[in-house]
Amino acid sequence: ETGDYDLVVMGTRGLGRFEQAMLGSTARHVVRRSRVPVLVVQLPKGTQQKA
Repeated sequence: ETGDYDLVVMGTRGLGRFEQAMLGSTARHVVRRSRVPVLVVQLPKGTQQKA
């Protein structure tokens, strides 16, 4: 919420509906609360993810 941003870009692990219901979704939370556009990118399966 601080800073002068034009766009938020996030990655997603692409969990299924059950996993999302149990764990929640950080990306979904950010999309709902962000005051700027949010681009959510899902990596292809098998791609290693690093923070």
